[in-house]
Amino acid sequence: MDFQAPSALAPDQQARLRKLADDVCDVIASRALKDLAMTIHFEPLEMRETTWREAQRVPAEEAITTTIEASGGGQLYQVMDPALASVLVERLLGADPDPSLPPRPLTAIDRSLLRRVNELVVASWDQLWSDLTDTTLTPGAAQPHKMLAMAHDAGEPTLLIAFQVRLAGSYAVLHILLPQATVAPVAERFSRPSARGSIDDPAATQALQSRLGGAGVSVHVRLGRVRLTASAISQLHPGDRVPLGVAPTAPATLVVDGVTVQFGHVGRSGTRRAVQIGSGAVHAQGVA
Repeated sequence: MDFQAPSALAPDQQARLRKLADDVCDVIASRALKDLAMTIHFEPLEMRETTWREAQRVPAEEAITTTIEASGGGQLYQVMDPALASVLVERLLGADPDPSLPPRPLTAIDRSLLRRVNELVVASWDQLWSDLTDTTLTPGAAQPHKMLAMAHDAGEPTLLIAFQVRLAGSYAVLHILLPQATVAPVAERFSRPSARGSIDDPAATQALQSRLGGAGVSVHVRLGRVRLTASAISQLHPGDRVPLGVAPTAPATLVVDGVTVQFGHVGRSGTRRAVQIGSGAVHAQGVA
């Protein structure tokens, strides 16, 4: 067994969590625009299982970590890059931040403003997490990330989720650390489809599928996502490589009308490229 990359989550659980991470990006963007009058874009970059020791070493020691308490037991950790914290504060103060400048020390007022952003992000996670697990998430205290080293056993399996955050022309990374001790009490909820929006009447379900089952939809296969500046795109040439921000073994995502419906692995079927659906597939309601 490779103790540097433990696997405590079943494929279907990983798929549900991957979809949760994908969906929370839209919720954060909507809430930020409504509550903070701020345009902010979140994009999932990576999700992988590792040990607590390795997970908490990924963000910079100077990062700001907010502990998120789960009512089902345990904690999640939201780790914000110092550069992102600085840009967020400047925007909330009405300034036009210069991403090229190093982050300045945060004042008490800065931390109060940053707390609003942390609460918004946690509320976005809670909106989806509570629907799926019937438990709630609440923001706790913020502290320097380097203080977290002893929060869990070094070898505890931990899910590391990285998001690329784009704000005011700058790019930064926000991490979510999800220890196995927090997933364990609600793990079975990640193993079954959500009943949200489903139809309990089998006859009605069959009638709906018979009417809509023949409708054509466009299916897109997403291998990864990355945001580039217009300048960087204009300088691309044949032979250049564009990193997609995901591990080589990460599954491809099947998307219908912007909704993630399946996960799988790219291969071939005869002479054509194909995607083999994984065992942890996630079916969207109403999509056959």
